[in-house]
Amino acid sequence: MTDQATPGNRILVSSWVVTSFWPLTVLLVSASVAHLMDDGRSQATPGRSWTAIRAVGRRWRQLASTYLPPALLIVVLSWTGIGLPIAAWLAVRYQFLGQIVMREDLSGTAARKRAGALVRHRWWHTALVALIVWAGINAIGVLLGLVLLISFTSLPLWTITVIVLVTQVALTPLGAIALTLLYGDAAAQQEEERLAAGIA
Repeated sequence: MTDQATPGNRILVSSWVVTSFWPLTVLLVSASVAHLMDDGRSQATPGRSWTAIRAVGRRWRQLASTYLPPALLIVVLSWTGIGLPIAAWLAVRYQFLGQIVMREDLSGTAARKRAGALVRHRWWHTALVALIVWAGINAIGVLLGLVLLISFTSLPLWTITVIVLVTQVALTPLGAIALTLLYGDAAAQQEEERLAAGIA
């Protein structure tokens, strides 16, 4: 009876569970989408999608060595409270790690330096786009979970969690496409600046 009377608490717990898996989901989906878009075609057929998943699987060590150090640092800084602004700055700085590993064949420190270089003069622009994209996807999942809780109060928590997670995972490729296009724009701008400096 108590469980049915507190849908707000249930959606908060459900959202927390989903959020725990969110960074890993974003990394893997972004890496897969970056591989799919590497040849200039964004259409995802079942065969090409499976090829992208296998490509990510072959590079799991590079992705892990690139992503885990900053991810752990961001988590620790977030827990301290006072380190939250630095954590936010780092989260934006390393938005393009999946794309860099998959499309530029860099990993570890080299990939992190490349990510920092791409975002250096575009931090606010990158932060705004990433915030709109990922917050929008998360909000859709949470709103769906809330609607289900209100409409079907007898649904168990794990069902709501699964539905919210599946919804967000299904929408994540759209966000990954947007961020991959943003990565491409940043890379093209940096290349133009490099060529202009060389000509000058």
